[in-house]
Amino acid sequence: MIYKQKLNMKKWFLLISYIFFLSQQITKGQQVINPQNIATQLNDFLQMANRFYQFNGSAIISYRGTILLNKGYGFKNIAGNEMNDSGTIFQIGSVTKEFTSTIILLLKEQGRLSLQDKLSDYFPGYPNGDKITIRQLLTHTSGIYNYTSDLERKDSAIICHPVSKERIVQQFINQPLDFTPGTKYNYSNSGYFLLGMIIEKVTGKPWEENVREHILTPLGMRHTGFDFNGLESADKAQGYQFFNEEHQHPDISWDSTVSYAAGSVYSTTKDMLTWARAVTDKKILSADSWKEALTVNQHGYGYGWEIDTVYGSKAIGHNGGIPGFSSEMLLIPDQDLKIIVLTNVHENTVVTPISRILAAISLGKPYSGFKPKDTVFIQPEALAQYVGSYRQDKDHVVDVLIKNGKLYIEAISNRLPLTRLYPDKSGGFFVANITLEIELRFIKNKTGKVTKLIAIQNGKEYEWKKFG
Repeated sequence: MIYKQKLNMKKWFLLISYIFFLSQQITKGQQVINPQNIATQLNDFLQMANRFYQFNGSAIISYRGTILLNKGYGFKNIAGNEMNDSGTIFQIGSVTKEFTSTIILLLKEQGRLSLQDKLSDYFPGYPNGDKITIRQLLTHTSGIYNYTSDLERKDSAIICHPVSKERIVQQFINQPLDFTPGTKYNYSNSGYFLLGMIIEKVTGKPWEENVREHILTPLGMRHTGFDFNGLESADKAQGYQFFNEEHQHPDISWDSTVSYAAGSVYSTTKDMLTWARAVTDKKILSADSWKEALTVNQHGYGYGWEIDTVYGSKAIGHNGGIPGFSSEMLLIPDQDLKIIVLTNVHENTVVTPISRILAAISLGKPYSGFKPKDTVFIQPEALAQYVGSYRQDKDHVVDVLIKNGKLYIEAISNRLPLTRLYPDKSGGFFVANITLEIELRFIKNKTGKVTKLIAIQNGKEYEWKKFG
């Protein structure tokens, strides 16, 4: 009896050990994916993207309940030599709309408003307000002019300081409608600004208080808030307009009263993962409300959510862009894959392609685009032979030039900004771009003079003849 019991205990120990081993794997169909290997690939990709100034920020990837990666890359503040990490706080821009739409649907569940309510019910006398519904505001089908189209960096004396809601509303209230409400789609931050004001009229509380009370506090999102300019935290990132090896331009920072319910939230990757889990677990709202929110209307948009298909599966989320920052939330519910990408760079960043590549790596899918390459050093005097203008035809001309001892290509007429050309071991050059894989080879004649440039993209070759 005792001996038999010992044998059973041994078998039980082996069974537990086997289950533990399986728990360290992520299985997709018959394919077993090792999280550690995937995490290494994700990290290698983001390190490469950071190395070539394609990504500066933080990312978190969760697959089937396992956090594969939660890490920062590049500078949080280059002047202070501070690096991004998993706790860095970023502005998330228009991802804010997910929170605003959720509060609207919560009020609908409570019977305090209807999505068919007219704008004029809350703002008597609003032009065409009797033709515009809350639902149209949610889906960007109201036709209301987008107020942020008129806000530029030169307006920083106004937009970087607190302003009244009335001041912002005056930016668009008297503009003609872009189209008859409900007939077309046109992304409008104005609609979500008005939704925030409607929430305040219905509840008698600030929009921010509603979001905090019904979402942030219940979910424990302690590092998420609204007044980024007023935030005093060592984790707060400096936002940059451009960030590359030549230029690191700190950007202006909109006051939260300007972006408001359309884009004023700040957060961390971990807090945003908490929010993502609440969405896929159907918390805060009923299952029916989540289904409604995530149903496509026009232009692949739900109620505050962008809806797409990624690798054959439904994907939901939103991206955001605000001076100094860019963000992306990508959720693939049936794969239980959640990707949050937050950056403190606004202009030269590509968060949506990056999130798709991270999804491909996580799911073991192939992806196109730039692959890591080894670079070599070439003396500036040796680069001089490549300098000049190259023409493909009368409408396509590029200039190759040296700046600070490095080779660049530029085509102002064709909207190609100054772009670094990296020399590789094969004797050619390449452009570091996450979405593209472009190789360039300079061809010499018998005397050793460069006469043409061959650009290779997606296996196709394009010839540019040197003329200057």
